[in-house]
Amino acid sequence: MDQTNFKFYQSKNAYGTKFFQLPQVLLYGEKYKELSDSAKLGYVVLRDRLEYSLQNNWIDDEDRVYFIFTNHELQNLFGWSTRKISKVKKELEEAGLLFQINQGFDPKKKKNLPNRLYLADLEVTAKDVYIKQDFANKAAETLDTSGLAQMKRRQEKIKTAETLDTSGLAQMKRRQETAETLDTSGLAQMKHNLYKDSKNIDTNRYNIDTQKLDFSTAHFSP
Repeated sequence: MDQTNFKFYQSKNAYGTKFFQLPQVLLYGEKYKELSDSAKLGYVVLRDRLEYSLQNNWIDDEDRVYFIFTNHELQNLFGWSTRKISKVKKELEEAGLLFQINQGFDPKKKKNLPNRLYLADLEVTAKDVYIKQDFANKAAETLDTSGLAQMKRRQEKIKTAETLDTSGLAQMKRRQETAETLDTSGLAQMKHNLYKDSKNIDTNRYNIDTQKLDFSTAHFSP
């Protein structure tokens, strides 16, 4: 293949195909159904940063993976206010999904260090799996029902068209029968008139011709 026509992956395109992963249990799980959309989105973004921490070996003394994600970064990413970021973090903490450790003030750097963030793994129960399966079955049934309803409507349209065709043919047949009846009655009337006229004409002519003939014995023998 000619490389001029080959669509190579460019670095910006490769970056554009990366996605955040939304765990399904955040949507179907009973434990997380009360979480706001913002909290669920926040968890997804923080979890993506956790993957980065694993690559960089950010592990504390107790072998726990942590990461840094400042409020300023979250503000720039989401466009949220400081108040909303605090609210989302608190919501995740109350749901048992986020844990923060305040590192306090660093005298060497002479500034407050950002909190260390820890994420909890999501809990999946057998009931959550059942809920998801039940939801999928209901969705499939809805699609099947809508498909059957659409087929039924199509069949009704076909029946209506057939009824119209049948009624049209019946109406044409009635018209044809009426026309044939009219034609037959007309021919019969015409035939009757012709027969009557011809009979009258022949009789008159016979009478006229008979009157002119002389059958006396003066011209013929007895």
